[in-house]
Amino acid sequence: MKHNFYRLITSYALITTLSCSSMENTKKEIITEIAAIQRPRFAQYLTEDRVVITGENGCSIVNPMTNKEIKKISTIGCFHLSINPHKTKIALSQDNATVTIYDILTGTNEWSKTKKGRISYAAFSPYDESIFILYTNRLNKLKKYNYLTNERNGRYINDDLYSFFTLSRPRLTSSNERFEQITFYNQNSILATLSQNYKKSWIEYWNLKTQTLIHKHSLPSKINNGLAFSPDKTKVLITLSDKCIILPVPDEVIKEHNNIIKEKMLFPSWILKNYQLKNPQMQVPDDIMRYIVATLRQTYDA
Repeated sequence: MKHNFYRLITSYALITTLSCSSMENTKKEIITEIAAIQRPRFAQYLTEDRVVITGENGCSIVNPMTNKEIKKISTIGCFHLSINPHKTKIALSQDNATVTIYDILTGTNEWSKTKKGRISYAAFSPYDESIFILYTNRLNKLKKYNYLTNERNGRYINDDLYSFFTLSRPRLTSSNERFEQITFYNQNSILATLSQNYKKSWIEYWNLKTQTLIHKHSLPSKINNGLAFSPDKTKVLITLSDKCIILPVPDEVIKEHNNIIKEKMLFPSWILKNYQLKNPQMQVPDDIMRYIVATLRQTYDA
């Protein structure tokens, strides 16, 4: 009986030590803690030195380097945000069942739409001046609006659409884990997932082609839905329950990313070299060749 008691105490001490060690390592790896916005809910990178954060008290643009609020966009509680491809406008999904589009530079309200029922997400179209809004009430409705003309372009009602938009929140009952957010690190090759259970939270990176785990990293506290990569893909912005943190992208992920790009570059590189060999009288100048290779890499690196 006495031996079992000592074994129990030893096991508890070991688990506690390992847990503290893991938490300490996480704290050491944090590049920046952003506490300028209280009770954050969602965050996205705008530029390397500007992030947009939503929370219970509205939405602000913050300098992550100085932890200072640069501009207050809205004072209404927001739970989600979307930035258009040109990074000139921001759409806020607000607590009052309203989606509002603001000009990022001036902070002016350019368009808004209020509907009865809960708004889950709003997302800009990458092709035109349209925005998609997903309403979740008795019926799941996905609606498309032109925010310049204020016209609605058709109506889509489909329960499967709700499943598509909520892929970031599936429930894994077998292990009590919950995915809170997913996002691509690069073009559909590496996926980052933000997960938690009742004890802990973590971020994982997956190779989608091989369906293997590249890296798993524990987080210091409970998480919200924000997960975004910096424009240079070296940092990741994560929204916790009490603050936002910026972590370095693990070396394993960057290495895997570079290997994927090399693999994708094999065929176009072979075509270029083969062309040079078969057409010695029409050699492509070195500077043009470097430009072509750089452009291809930039395309695959998006």
